[in-house]
Amino acid sequence: MKSYDWILYAIIAAFLAWEGVAHWILHNRQGHTASNRIEAIEKKWGIPARIVVAAATVALGVHLQGAF
Repeated sequence: MKSYDWILYAIIAAFLAWEGVAHWILHNRQGHTASNRIEAIEKKWGIPARIVVAAATVALGVHLQGAF
């Protein structure tokens, strides 16, 4: 693992933890989850926003795959 890859793994872990807490423990009452924010951005900006989100996700996955 490269020296700063742990930061990316921490971000992913924080994202997954918050999504889990928001959806299953808090029952998503306020809509403050990353998936809801991404959906709102997609509604406002359309397909280009979806492409940017997908590209960022793929880039992160490819980068972390290279860490092993």
